[in-house]
Amino acid sequence: MSIKKPLIIAFLTVLSCTMGRTQTNVISPYSAIGLGDILYDGMLHQSMSGGLIAGFNSSLLSNPANPASLGFLRSTAFEFAATYQYSYLQDGDKNAGIQSGMPDYVSLSFPMRNPVTELLEQKNTDYGWGMGFTLSPYSRVGYDLSSTIYEQDSLLITRNSRASGGTYLFQWSNGLRYKNFSLGISLGYLFGNIKKEREVIPDIQKNPNAAYFTDDIRLKAFKWRIGGLYEWQLNPNEINSKKKKTLSFGTYFSSPQKLNGTVDQFYRTKRLAFSGRDQDLRDTLVLGSNDLEGGKIPLELGIGAYYDDHQHHSFGVDFAYSDWQGFNYDVLNPGGDAALSKGYRIGLGGTYIPSPGDVNFFRRMSYHYGAHYTLDPRLVNGTHLTDIGVSGGITLPAFYIRQVTYIHLGLQAGRAGISDGIMDNYFKVSLGVTFNDNSWFLKRRFN
Repeated sequence: MSIKKPLIIAFLTVLSCTMGRTQTNVISPYSAIGLGDILYDGMLHQSMSGGLIAGFNSSLLSNPANPASLGFLRSTAFEFAATYQYSYLQDGDKNAGIQSGMPDYVSLSFPMRNPVTELLEQKNTDYGWGMGFTLSPYSRVGYDLSSTIYEQDSLLITRNSRASGGTYLFQWSNGLRYKNFSLGISLGYLFGNIKKEREVIPDIQKNPNAAYFTDDIRLKAFKWRIGGLYEWQLNPNEINSKKKKTLSFGTYFSSPQKLNGTVDQFYRTKRLAFSGRDQDLRDTLVLGSNDLEGGKIPLELGIGAYYDDHQHHSFGVDFAYSDWQGFNYDVLNPGGDAALSKGYRIGLGGTYIPSPGDVNFFRRMSYHYGAHYTLDPRLVNGTHLTDIGVSGGITLPAFYIRQVTYIHLGLQAGRAGISDGIMDNYFKVSLGVTFNDNSWFLKRRFN
């Protein structure tokens, strides 16, 4: 029985739920800078192994982050995932626990020529073409901050800042393979909304006039990425495909791309009652809509290597670089000593399968392990944010009528921030599912 129709229905359902879900539950003080917390753009089965993107390729699991890998895909792969995160924020002797959770991504990738058809026609082609569609969050914004200080002749001033929202990336990816070399390209549309609110409230007994500032920002951009991947056969004379050992080298690149947007601004003052509640609007300072021009999303470059013996072991290393210096939207920065610069991410890890095809369920599971280090492009007081963490998880294979489904359960723990500022000690639990189906584009034969 083909699962093509259930896959399409599930894809459209998750797509509509993801687009309709607002990103209001993510709390991170550092998301006030730039577009917010930029998210890792790999699939869950990759993040569990340290975040291997550039060199990773598989015949059953997709990797749209490097579109060249789709040229090696041999089965339709539909995947979605969600993450729960608990963060323990520390700032000196102050601390707070924050929980958040929401869908991560939904992805559908498929080969344009069915491998079963090739087998039935007894054709062994040197070419491969894979295509995919992915919707995923690109950045998340969410914070609620408050501070009280004395200003202007000992006048007590309370400043409140809050924000919510983020951006999404919808991309169409293609990978073309000739023998062991593949090239790919992704064309994407970045869109989203970020709402920022600020309040300046004085001691109402001395000055009952409070100021309120609201910026409602809508963003959009065209985003493309190209990739390349070469799979080196380490034992080319091996006939059994399950015993072939491969070492893959991959890279991807995207140049700085223009970011467009508009901001609706509503700045006003209000007179407060002695109870502290808002009264009638006293004065409108700014009311209007302006275009945002001149900003850019970053140059991105990634390289990596990935070894796979197609039996028990696979492991690799990945390096990703980004340059945010072209991002210059003042309305998306809090001012002061916060800025955007260059950053990079290093990830390494692998997977171990004790005994593929074993009747013992636990021996045929995949066990993932990995670690990462990130030098964040966001600067606070001239210091880069950093993120160091470890990851792991398991992949459970389930078979039904010669089709395989993978259930992924991932764990990640780490520490992000700056040593003399707010530190985020986080723990993440992720759940994802990959459905495979090799009946797409199958040529029916009748005797």
